[in-house]
Amino acid sequence: MAAGLGFKTFTTGEVLTAANTNGYLMQGILVFANAAARDAAITSPQEGQACYLKDTDQVLTYSGSAWVAVGGGASGATLISRTSFTASSSVTVDSLFSSTYENYLVCIQATSSVGNVNLQLRARYGSTTHTGANYQYAFSGTDTASSTAQGFRANGVTSWVLGLLASTEVNVNNFTFFRQDASAHLSFTGGLINKENGYILSGGAFVQSNQSWAGLNIFPASGTITGQISVYGLAKS
Repeated sequence: MAAGLGFKTFTTGEVLTAANTNGYLMQGILVFANAAARDAAITSPQEGQACYLKDTDQVLTYSGSAWVAVGGGASGATLISRTSFTASSSVTVDSLFSSTYENYLVCIQATSSVGNVNLQLRARYGSTTHTGANYQYAFSGTDTASSTAQGFRANGVTSWVLGLLASTEVNVNNFTFFRQDASAHLSFTGGLINKENGYILSGGAFVQSNQSWAGLNIFPASGTITGQISVYGLAKS
């Protein structure tokens, strides 16, 4: 069987070639590079229609209202996106949040290539990164070296701060983001491990703005970052 070509709308009188037959009509499951390519090709999906996404290696079916991972509707987590980055001053990941899932697990592992600088995070809607001064966060925990209490917090700032980065250490952040729409603020809870100074912290954050939140922007206060961000949709109960 020929490699799948995706989806095509045929017009009246168009010559049906062998390539069209093998690449489009013989597909049991439509194959796309990612969800964005699928949504651009299939603007009116039908209930029961199936697709395969190459970037996440997922098979999904259309429930009548949303694309749902096969076998992922009852329980567990489904990988939505995994983005690796090297020496980047800013990393943008879109098409993460939708009505398909109620909550999302976001895992960030990152290092900085220069000095000790803060790892920062902003929310995105559409193709816009929100830079308003209404981000709030609070994290507290323990310094494993001295067993003393540590933490940091802020409100009315232009980004969330997730701790220090260092060129030889990995900053690990695991957060649960809650399903959002235009009527609610984007919020999350979770923890972070900062190996540079031995902090193990937990807390939460939100941005006090109503938008149809869809993505995230990660960046260091200065310099560049190397690492990976993975986003999982948590199945509805």
